[in-house]
Amino acid sequence: MTFDNGATYMVSFTASASASKTINVNVGKGLDADPWWLAYAPTQTCVIEETKAAYSYMFEMTQETFDNGKIVFELGTVNGDATTAVVSIDNINVVKLDSVLTDSWNIWEQDEWSGPGAGTMTYADSVLTVDVTGGVGNAYSPQVYQDGITFTQGNDYLVMFEASALDTKTINVNIGQALSADPWWQAFAPTETLVIDTAKSLYVYEFTMTEATYDNGKMVFELGTINGDATITTLAIEDIRIIENARLNN
Repeated sequence: MTFDNGATYMVSFTASASASKTINVNVGKGLDADPWWLAYAPTQTCVIEETKAAYSYMFEMTQETFDNGKIVFELGTVNGDATTAVVSIDNINVVKLDSVLTDSWNIWEQDEWSGPGAGTMTYADSVLTVDVTGGVGNAYSPQVYQDGITFTQGNDYLVMFEASALDTKTINVNIGQALSADPWWQAFAPTETLVIDTAKSLYVYEFTMTEATYDNGKMVFELGTINGDATITTLAIEDIRIIENARLNN
């Protein structure tokens, strides 16, 4: 595997075991002399349970670019756990996260049917900060969006961002094409309804573009009333990425 200096990567996989077992996951470069290993990411220690679960983490490659990197699952005695078990690991992905969206974010607060929403937004250092101040009569107002994104028919896309809120709030994330007449919207991906908590979390989902290729696609964060949640709060959404030809599960 090639790892580029300065790039950010996400490692993901699903795993289960016949009995609970602790394992290590390492990404790096094998050496032919002591110390035998150059780490590209901190060791990830995971407890694999009998029920299949998803695991993921991110790291920045600070070493020089190398085209023969390794991912290693260590299954021996880890933290004193010497359990013998059958461990199943699948859907292993190492994805380069090189598609942070631009700073061209906009806020829309209008709604001629239910009255305008209210909010302000800023974008700096890859962080989109939105202060929702009122007027949340519908799910879609207020909203922040970015358009001008190309989506190619048949391609897979991975959407990811980190988010937190001063007060827990439900939001919708939509990706598609704005239309000039009813139904006003052509979805490229199912609506993702997420509960954003006060602790920053990573949110990831994927979709396949089945509509015709379009070069003015739109990503929308809807911040109005969703599932009865009309919370007025401030949200921070950061490192927003749409990565082409990437999947969590192969």
